[in-house]
Amino acid sequence: MNRYYFLACALPEIKIGEVPEFSFEECLHLVELNVLGEDKKKINCLRQYVDIRNLKPFFWGKPIDARGTLSEKEVEQALLVQDFFPPFVFDFLDRYESTDERINNFAFLYTEFFRYAKGVEGFISSYFSFERELRLILLTLRAKKMGRDIVKELQFEDMLDTFIMYILMQKESPTFEPPQEYIEAKEIFERFYTAPKEMELQFSLYRQRKVEELIQNQLFTVDWILGYLVQLWLAVNWVSYEPNKGKELVTRLRYG
Repeated sequence: MNRYYFLACALPEIKIGEVPEFSFEECLHLVELNVLGEDKKKINCLRQYVDIRNLKPFFWGKPIDARGTLSEKEVEQALLVQDFFPPFVFDFLDRYESTDERINNFAFLYTEFFRYAKGVEGFISSYFSFERELRLILLTLRAKKMGRDIVKELQFEDMLDTFIMYILMQKESPTFEPPQEYIEAKEIFERFYTAPKEMELQFSLYRQRKVEELIQNQLFTVDWILGYLVQLWLAVNWVSYEPNKGKELVTRLRYG
C-alpha cells in the first residue's frame, strides 16, 4: 500500500462553513502530482461521479462542474463516440432519446453509478454506499412529505435489495422511520425542511462526520486523500451558497 506522508501533511484542515485555504482545483493538482499507479484510478473514479452529475446540466445546455475529469467539449465527444463513460451511460442514452426524458429519468444514472462504485475497494465503495443510502432516505422523506408514490420514486432500484425492501415495507405508512444509523438525517430533514440553505449546511457537516469516520484509521493512505477531497468538495459547495465567501475565495486565489 502506498503511503503519502508529504501530501497528507501538506493539506490544511477543512472547516465547512469557512472559506477553504485551497480551491478544489489546487488541491487536485497537488494530489495528482503525488499519487501513484492504481491510486490514480481511484481519484478518477471519485471525479467520475462529477462527470455523471454533469450530464444533467450538459443536457440542459448549462455550464458543468469543472471538478470532473471532462470539459464540456470532452463530454460531447465522449457521448458521440461512446467512450470514457461506463456502459450504463450509453444504455441510458439509448433508452431515453429526448432531453425531457433524460432529465425526468436521471435517477437511473445515479442508481447505476452507485452500483458501479461498489466494485472499487476501500473508501470509494464505503462512501458511495453511504451516499446512496442517504439519498434514498432523503428521497423517501421528501416523497412522504409531498405525497408522491414511493414505488415510482424507486423505479430504478433493485426491489430485492434489503435497504429498498426496508423502505417499501413502510410505503403505506404516513411517515417514514429510517434505520437507526440514519435517525440524525431524518432529524436534520424535519428541523430544516423550510430552511434549505441551513439544511444544506447541516447535511454537509453530517457527510463530513461520516467521511471522518471512514478514514479515521487510514492516515497517509489513498483512502485518506480521497476522504480529504470529499470534505473539500463539501466545503467548496457550501461556499457557493454564500456569495460573499465565494467572492473572498476567488479574490484570494486570484491575487494571493
